[in-house]
Amino acid sequence: MPSLVGSEMCIRDRAYPYHGGGAEKFIGAALEKYPRESFYLATKMPLWKLETQEDMEQVFNEQLANCRVDYFDFYLCHAVDAERFEKIRRIGAFEFLARKKAEGKIRRLGFSFHDKPAVLRAVCAAYPWDFAQLQLNYLDWTVQRAREQYEILQEYGPGSYTHQTLPTINSVEISAGGVPIQ
Repeated sequence: MPSLVGSEMCIRDRAYPYHGGGAEKFIGAALEKYPRESFYLATKMPLWKLETQEDMEQVFNEQLANCRVDYFDFYLCHAVDAERFEKIRRIGAFEFLARKKAEGKIRRLGFSFHDKPAVLRAVCAAYPWDFAQLQLNYLDWTVQRAREQYEILQEYGPGSYTHQTLPTINSVEISAGGVPIQ
C-alpha cells in the first residue's frame, strides 16, 4: 500500500458487497494513516439493497465510516442495467447523489454498466454523469459490444473509466475530462 499512496494511482475498485462487505473496512484501515489528499478512493452504491432516500443516506454514511473518509473521489451506481436504471429513476438515486456531490462528499459521480448499448445510451442521456465504468477486454470488445458502448460514452462526453480484464492482467485507467489518471 505505501508504494501506491502519493503515486497518483487510483486505489483499486471497491464496493459495498465485495469480500463479504469487508472491502471498504479493509481499505479504510489501510489508508487512515495517510493524508486524504495523497490517494484517490472509489466505491459503489449497492442499488439492489436500496428502496428509499433513508436507505441511501444510511448506506452512504456507512460507506464513509467504513472507509474512514469524509468524501469519495469517485462514487458509482453499481452494476447499472435496464432494471437498475429504472430503480435509479424511481428512488431518486441520481438526485440524492448529486446532493452529496454538492455537499463535497463526492468529487466525481458515475456508474458501472452491465447491459446493451441502447440501455447505456438511455442512461447517458438521462443525467449529467461525470464518468462511466465499462468492462473491457478482448472478448468484451465484440461479443459484449463494448466497442459500441465505449463510442456511446465518447459521444455523450463523460470521462471514461474502463476496467480492463485479461487472464493475468487487471488494470484500471481513468480519464477525467480527457486527462488520463493511472
